[in-house]
Amino acid sequence: VGGGASAVVFPTADTLGELRRLDEVYKTMGQPLLLVCPQWIMEGKLVSDFGFGPWRRRAERFLDKFALTYRLVERRVWPKDGKTGDDVGGPGLLMSSSSRSASSVVRILTTYPNTHTAYLVAGPGANSVGEAPKLLGTWKGAAPSTAEIDALANMARSSAATAAVANA
Repeated sequence: VGGGASAVVFPTADTLGELRRLDEVYKTMGQPLLLVCPQWIMEGKLVSDFGFGPWRRRAERFLDKFALTYRLVERRVWPKDGKTGDDVGGPGLLMSSSSRSASSVVRILTTYPNTHTAYLVAGPGANSVGEAPKLLGTWKGAAPSTAEIDALANMARSSAATAAVANA
């Protein structure tokens, strides 16, 4: 990277100590350090890639110093049972191909300073192959919750099912 900045590409949780050292070196030189495509997962796991308790908090405090400029996350959304509200199918090794194909794929793009855009890219309710992904929504500030994303994907699924019945 030009201008005296440095980038660490594909850092992992195992390299956190080295990242701390590099951060101190570049801070004393007044130059930025970029983390490109970090390979750790911070949310959604019982025990994070950084452990738990004080070890996790220490890692999170250090990483919070870096500004998020771009992130693309993919989520699979399962249809809801009309009676119980539970996911139908769900991730599992013994799923039928019909329940697997009933799921939708949503991608959430986060860009600096804090804009989150969700797209439905595959599954019921998505646009056809070769067409642009269907925009589900854009949020400024806080990221959309899992419940919001699930609801929007399921609304797109319901709209597609209604349109299919009307066109039959």
